[in-house]
Amino acid sequence: MGMVSHHTKMRNWNTKTLNTDRVKCQSRTDHYDYKVHEMAHDMMLQAKRMQTNALDVDVRLFYLYTRLTSGRRCCCFKGVNQEPKGDCGICFGTGVVGGFEKFGTHTEVIDPSRRCVCVNVKPDITNSMLPVCFRLEDDCLEGYILSDVEIGNNVGEIDFYKVYTSYLNNNANCIVYVKAYGSDDSTYYYSHIVRNGGEVTEYKIENRIEELLRQGVRKLTFKIVLRRTHLEIESPLFSHLYLRYRVRPASEYTLKCDTTPAQNAALFDINGGSSNSWTNLTVIADPNVFENYTADDFLYDFERDVKWKIYQVEKKTQVDVVTQIQLEITLLQEYEKGYQLVPI
Repeated sequence: MGMVSHHTKMRNWNTKTLNTDRVKCQSRTDHYDYKVHEMAHDMMLQAKRMQTNALDVDVRLFYLYTRLTSGRRCCCFKGVNQEPKGDCGICFGTGVVGGFEKFGTHTEVIDPSRRCVCVNVKPDITNSMLPVCFRLEDDCLEGYILSDVEIGNNVGEIDFYKVYTSYLNNNANCIVYVKAYGSDDSTYYYSHIVRNGGEVTEYKIENRIEELLRQGVRKLTFKIVLRRTHLEIESPLFSHLYLRYRVRPASEYTLKCDTTPAQNAALFDINGGSSNSWTNLTVIADPNVFENYTADDFLYDFERDVKWKIYQVEKKTQVDVVTQIQLEITLLQEYEKGYQLVPI
């Protein structure tokens, strides 16, 4: 049979006349390899969502603390010490300032390892106490430390704030001031208590920091002032300032997990009959929220006020999609001082 002319094709357009040139349609079962991969990928994403939905049935909520592997070297290293101090309150035994990052937050620490401007104040490197602290010069009654802190994306909320000092009394004190970077000195703010008759009002520096964050300020200046009334009085010591702010809303930085049925029935028994018998658990974590767990991280069960160290991570991955994460965790022991000191 000869080829059908173009004129004949046009004449027969939109009629029932059989077009002998027509290419046979592909079967619905015929797919190119890349389409098979796309379909499998979509199926795994659906399985991942199903895993998340399943966790909502009997969810257990945890905070996650991931160990920092890079950053400033902590000042608890000194002289011939080649290892960090195990119970250091700045690095928590990791050797990196901050030690652990709480999921959904970001931490900034002002300590002697940070670039600061010091006036009449020096790091007390002659003292055998570690980590190193700031103190007044021997011939000075007052001095201060200035440090600028970059603030990244945040939700305008402080998760944890604390100033660590020692040797404070009525004749020696440490006061922390804060202001927006670049503003004049009159805008410095500090925590203080005002007494008006019988009423006592406490103004906290954390509230002022949150105000600045909500205003869109992305850089803060801290001024830490050390004072004493006489030179014979021991200088107050400033160890570090710990600031942790939220980069996720409070409802999004808790991790959803679940335990195996047998462990769940015993560990979370409302009568508490056998709750102390479990020192190791297997938990299933939500892969849609976080995937990069390591054996150096730990979880905090805030319902029971218990810390669990992760010692094994098993991921189920198909078509480049992590569909399930299984964590083996164990109770943190009292002798693991670094982990125990991390602020919740």
